Amino acid sequence: MKIVITGNNGFIGKVLHDALISTHDVIGVNRKYGKFKTDLSLNKIDFDGEENLEVDTVVCCTGLAHTQTATLEEYKLANVDTVENTLKSFGQFLPQNVIFLSSLNVYGRADGCGISESYPLLGGTNFAKTKIQAEEFVADWCKSHHVNYCILRLPLVVAPNPPGNLGQMINAITKGFFFYLNKGRAKRSMILASDLIQIIEKEQIPSGIYNLTDGYHPSFSELGDLIADHLGTRKPFSMPKFLAEVMAKIGDIFQFFPLNTHKMTVMSRDNTYNDDLARKQLDWNSKNVLQNIHYLFQNDKNI
Repeated sequence: MKIVITGNNGFIGKVLHDALISTHDVIGVNRKYGKFKTDLSLNKIDFDGEENLEVDTVVCCTGLAHTQTATLEEYKLANVDTVENTLKSFGQFLPQNVIFLSSLNVYGRADGCGISESYPLLGGTNFAKTKIQAEEFVADWCKSHHVNYCILRLPLVVAPNPPGNLGQMINAITKGFFFYLNKGRAKRSMILASDLIQIIEKEQIPSGIYNLTDGYHPSFSELGDLIADHLGTRKPFSMPKFLAEVMAKIGDIFQFFPLNTHKMTVMSRDNTYNDDLARKQLDWNSKNVLQNIHYLFQNDKNI
């Protein structure tokens, strides 16, 4: 298969690129290096001179995740314009499939159990808004060009050297600063990045929008205790509710503080999603994250 991966030097894109390059014809696109080096927020990919540009699948991995300083326009450039420029790069040689990596944050839920694709899109952050906008563009462009589209709404993604919340969690556990709320009982949906490969390798992908999870939804304590075991550090303790509430109020005032009301809600309530549609339509067969937690601590491309 010929596969184009945008953002192939990013967290998820690199995992996919490195796993697929030995068995497929993979074209990586990023703004730092390579034959097709492109800043997709500003330009289309220049495929001039590329022979036999008959692409099977395009995987859109570019994007900007959660930051406290990025503006709405910066999110739009990274999450919407990059996707638009990617798909507009294909003239008469259209791909068979387009896979867009979206996020479960589009639902705007900090809690809830078994949330399915039928739930309304209530995400109000700049990240969620631009992911929703990108989803709409992908679906409209693919429908008008008769291309299969697969929008994957991802939960927490597990892979080596994670950024964001998981990276912060590992760092805090390493230093002995991480703590549980509600005894770490809150469950979270998550997946292994490498499990996405099974979808990318399909020759024909049924068009649709799909939630993805590992089907188990580990709790904070299950995940944190396993990470601590692998790091050889003490397991996190559980913070009393009254103390957490006081610290959260301080964090609401001072942004540098490690806890605020939103984080307290996230860490103390279940937030899981239903991926039955993906299991039925895509034959999604995920691995249990906890049973493969060693994947976090290795640089190998395969589990």
